[in-house]
Amino acid sequence: MEPQKLALMALIVVSIALLGTLLLNKGNLCDVSFRSGRTEIVAHMAYETR
Repeated sequence: MEPQKLALMALIVVSIALLGTLLLNKGNLCDVSFRSGRTEIVAHMAYETR
């Protein structure tokens, strides 16, 4: 398979994965958490409307 075709397919797969993640978390996009064993990483996004 050509490198250009492979890169395009990889980009499509990553884009679909990101869209799927966004659709699953659309109600909670301001909080992201990751838990692995006893370690938890949490990111909160604060924003203000004007």
